[in-house]
Amino acid sequence: MALAAPSGPRPTPPELLFPDTEPSPAAEPSPAPPPLPGTSSADPEPPPPSEPPLDLDARRVMLHGLARAGGRFMHGPPGAGGSLELGLGVRLVAGLFVEGSISEGIFTRPNHLVGTIDAGLRYELRRWDRIRPSAFVGFTHAHRSPLDALADAPLATLAGFADSLTHRTGITADLGLRLPFPSRWGRPLSRLSALLRADAAYYFDHKGFPLHLGLGAGLSLTF
Repeated sequence: MALAAPSGPRPTPPELLFPDTEPSPAAEPSPAPPPLPGTSSADPEPPPPSEPPLDLDARRVMLHGLARAGGRFMHGPPGAGGSLELGLGVRLVAGLFVEGSISEGIFTRPNHLVGTIDAGLRYELRRWDRIRPSAFVGFTHAHRSPLDALADAPLATLAGFADSLTHRTGITADLGLRLPFPSRWGRPLSRLSALLRADAAYYFDHKGFPLHLGLGAGLSLTF
């Protein structure tokens, strides 16, 4: 008697459940392109931090130099001339300075060597960064000498001790304008400023030319 075939689905052969195949290798990333000539593959270094601008308004001392041109007036024909000035200011509070200066120059009619020593107070208005107007009031002492005396006793004449000197005392005032250099020019140059000044002096004596007027231009250094 023949056996009946079993009913139901037939089992799947092992070769179909586990095919004899190997997994494909994972795709490798493509290499990065080489750097261009003259460049580096490393990250560029960040730029160094820039130095903060100087707070020059907090500094105490201001040195200035001026070339001046002017004239002497009243009691005769006016005489023209020029001089060089060197001054130093020390800040007391805010924009208030005590300032002193010396100058030496030559004037005509008659031909005189004229030196001055000025001392007083200057107030600078600090409302704007790029322009600084100021005003000065003080005392002035002048000494003058004929030019031929300079050849006879040069050191004593320049120092103010020669017998040929005429001494005078008066008051002086000026209006000034200081133009600070931009901070982007660097720390050394940002300490400098351009200077413009118009000044007047009056001497209370009868030794001729009581009124002196002048204009000056130069530089100042803050430190």
